Amino acid sequence: MGNSNTQLNLVYSSLLEKPKTMKMVEVDTGIERCYICWSVKKLREQGRLQVFETTLCKITKHKAGYLTTDRELFIRSNQYSLFVQ
Repeated sequence: MGNSNTQLNLVYSSLLEKPKTMKMVEVDTGIERCYICWSVKKLREQGRLQVFETTLCKITKHKAGYLTTDRELFIRSNQYSLFVQ
């Protein structure tokens, strides 16, 4: 399937629509899960992806992480504010 930047953009866009598991992204985009894993790793390193929740995948019925690239759904870290007075 195409080049890695195209795949990265397709995965990003798919996860921007709504939180999904990697299997759901695979079905949505046609990209094999092994390549989705690469994209997820890159997006995490760039701070452009977070796990939204962990629950049963609607496709596999197994426990899985629902991922999102929608910054409105990101969990805001308050770690810094714990140390600043």
